[in-house]
This record gives sequence, structure tokens and C-alpha cells, in this order.
Amino acid sequence: MEPQPHDLEYQGPGVPPSRRRQWTMFLAGLGGGLCVSLIYYLSLGNDVFGNTPAAPFGALALKLIAGITLVCFPRWRTLGLGLIASIPVAVLIFFGLCFAAIALN
Repeated sequence: MEPQPHDLEYQGPGVPPSRRRQWTMFLAGLGGGLCVSLIYYLSLGNDVFGNTPAAPFGALALKLIAGITLVCFPRWRTLGLGLIASIPVAVLIFFGLCFAAIALN
């Protein structure tokens, strides 16, 4: 008879974070991402394409790179997911500011 194989601990040592902490980190990432987008797009102002045609994608690229980087670290995973989840809302902010600029001109 063969011996039973040992169980592998893939999760590693440590206690998993509580659900409350996970939601707090996710909402912090979501809120922080929205603030970054709002500040970035308001600083562009009416001249969105004046600097470079890639200027509107700066906040999106920044949040995507930071979010993917944070997802790679287990402790910061939910914060990174919150940053990535804020990207679609950032696109809505951008289009809203574009329509507002068109309406005011």
C-alpha cells in the first residue's frame, strides 16, 4: 500500500484578511482611482488634445499599470482591483467633461 501524499499549502503562511478589510481596500482603490481621474482630466481642461493625442489615456494607463502591479502582491490585491474597477467610471468622467466643454463653447 502506498503512503498518502502530503497536502500542499499554496496560500502560504498567514491569516487571510477579513471581509471588511477587503471591502475597505477595494473601496479605497475605487475612490482613489476616481479622484486621480477627476484631477487629471480637470487639469487637462478644454485643451484635451493640445499637448499630445495620447493625453486622455494618461490616467487610464497610470491606473491600469498601478492596478496590475498591486494585484501581484496578495496584501494589496483588493486595492489594485479597486483601481482597475475605477477605469470604466474614468472613461465616463472623460466623456462627460468633453460634452460639457462642447456645450460651453
